Amino acid sequence: MTRAGAGYSPPADIRPLRPDDGLEAQLDLAVRAFGPSDEVTRTRRLAAVEEAVAGGRCYAAFDGPRAVAAAEFNDMRQWWHGRPVRMAGVGGVTVAPEERGRGVGRALMAELLRVIASRGYPLSALYPATAPIYRSLGWELAGGLYRGDPRPLAGLAAARERRGRVAGGRDAGDRVAA
Repeated sequence: MTRAGAGYSPPADIRPLRPDDGLEAQLDLAVRAFGPSDEVTRTRRLAAVEEAVAGGRCYAAFDGPRAVAAAEFNDMRQWWHGRPVRMAGVGGVTVAPEERGRGVGRALMAELLRVIASRGYPLSALYPATAPIYRSLGWELAGGLYRGDPRPLAGLAAARERRGRVAGGRDAGDRVAA
């Protein structure tokens, strides 16, 4: 359990979410963070939260008994040169609108990264977002929409492949997997 850092008042307790914390509150946070959803989406979201809670992969920040932020991660794989590498896929990051800008989101994400690393994940991924907090914690904004001739990108990929090789023919992905 971690206390949120300076700048967040009142302090929030950050810990794994439990079934008795009221998972309906997580749906409320999701609606306030991402907008309203239909009954099918709501049911699907509740099932996903229940699964993440059961797996110990959902963390929340509490102000007293009230959850003010939450995030979860999924056990995934990233493939590096034909070999799987464990990866934590972070998602469902929500902060109550009235709590934003006070440091609770940063504290929650820092704790989630600590937990991810302690469970042996060498990689984590977070869908690109506009909030600068993610980049400040080490996630890079990535991806893009390419239009036009893709052939120059193939040359770039080949150059990256050559740069990534190390002694013995192993590359950076192999070192991570090892």
